Amino acid sequence: MVTLTSWKKGLVLSEPSEYQLQQIVNLYTEGSLSKAMFTISELLKNFPKSASLHNAMGAVQYALG
Repeated sequence: MVTLTSWKKGLVLSEPSEYQLQQIVNLYTEGSLSKAMFTISELLKNFPKSASLHNAMGAVQYALG
């Protein structure tokens, strides 16, 4: 039987928190594109399959030209 506690221990998050994503949005909005790119790159180390992070990376790369 799988208990809630044992299930949570095995839980692997595939997306960063709303707070972390908002930090990226704020950097992008402020025009701090290099900082946004660095933040995304660091988060991708922990969330390599995050669609949100990959989309954000594309938006920043597009804005950088």
